[in-house]
Amino acid sequence: MPSSRSLLRLLALLLFSFATYPTLLWYFRRSTDQSDEPLGLIALATALFFILRQLPHLRINTPVLFIGSLFLLLVRALPGHLPPMIMAATLITVALTSLFIPASKSGITALLILSLPLIASFDFYLGYPMRLAAAEIAHQLLHHLTPFEVQRQGVVLTYQNQIIGVDPPCSGIRMLWTTLFVAATLATLRRLPIFSTLILLSSAVLLVILGNSLRAAILFFPESKIVHLPHWTHEATGLLIQAALLFFLHQIGSRCRSDRKIPILMSPKKLIPITAIILAAPLIAYASSSRPSAPTSFAPFPSTFNGIPLTCLPLSDRETNFLKNFPGTIARFQCGPDEIILRQVTKPTRLLHPSADCFRASGFTLKPLPLFRDPDHQLWSHHQATFNGRHYHLKERIINADATQSQTDISAWYWNALAKPQSGPWLAITQLELIP
Repeated sequence: MPSSRSLLRLLALLLFSFATYPTLLWYFRRSTDQSDEPLGLIALATALFFILRQLPHLRINTPVLFIGSLFLLLVRALPGHLPPMIMAATLITVALTSLFIPASKSGITALLILSLPLIASFDFYLGYPMRLAAAEIAHQLLHHLTPFEVQRQGVVLTYQNQIIGVDPPCSGIRMLWTTLFVAATLATLRRLPIFSTLILLSSAVLLVILGNSLRAAILFFPESKIVHLPHWTHEATGLLIQAALLFFLHQIGSRCRSDRKIPILMSPKKLIPITAIILAAPLIAYASSSRPSAPTSFAPFPSTFNGIPLTCLPLSDRETNFLKNFPGTIARFQCGPDEIILRQVTKPTRLLHPSADCFRASGFTLKPLPLFRDPDHQLWSHHQATFNGRHYHLKERIINADATQSQTDISAWYWNALAKPQSGPWLAITQLELIP
């Protein structure tokens, strides 16, 4: 007859599986719908590899797993919507707190966090700050080490009326993810304690900022036509710098103190603050996400675009459902052979996605292009989009209420809107232009 401890463990595992299922379903959909790059699957496979290597030595802290699973179910039962990313991070916290792993739990934790679909969020929150840092450091390098009169305007370098933009593909986000992944893997292999793991991860971030700035400075020369190099040198420069970063990261990791002691199960005194963190994090996120937004009126959408009348198009069911939680309004228009999408938003929000992500999730193949300057000298983000054999120019810009300020990407808009909330509401203009 099974003991009460075995029954409690079985019940805890069943509750955890039940609480985990919706998050796993969300994770699978996000990893396959093309709205985010599936790099997280590599980190997940790596973390599972290290965990399964220790399978004979794994131990479960049943009380923590039971309490954590009950709390996950409680959070799911709350009204409103807790962001799935926070729910997934909470699930990882519950799982790792409940497990005894005779390996670097800090390294495995970093791998599991990186397994989440983070690239789109990294682009949104970190894209503009990283581009700004790269542009400023590259500007200082070029100013002090070369005879060229280079100026910086935001994330754009200018030289003799030429615009050399540090555009979103050059923000270093993928370089950052790759370097953090290698750092987490090194931490796990060397069984680094949490402090050494944090040092290694912080070093990875610093190396990426410096390396990406160096890449921007080097690429200034072919982009400004000062030197003429084959197009493949653009990618080759990034790969060489990435290899150099990983070399330096390995040197730092080899000097970090490793912890070869086999950890023991946590004592009740240590479990109390950890359990409190598990309980508090989702509740804080829930409280902040459920604050009602102040009602506001919206300006009417324009009736023409570049002098061409706009014909309103119906929103899809997906767009209508998305609009329910969107702090603004959305409209689609036909403008001759082109399509115009207008999104008016009243506050800085993660829900204003880059249009490139939306079109990519709809099955379009996108190729980033340099910034586009229109006849009015306004800058637009620019992609070549392909769908069903047809080719399009996909352009986007965001303007403030009186059209005195504009940004070419959502990350730049978000940080500027946070700094100047009184400049709203804002209008995101997306143009899908058919290439004949």
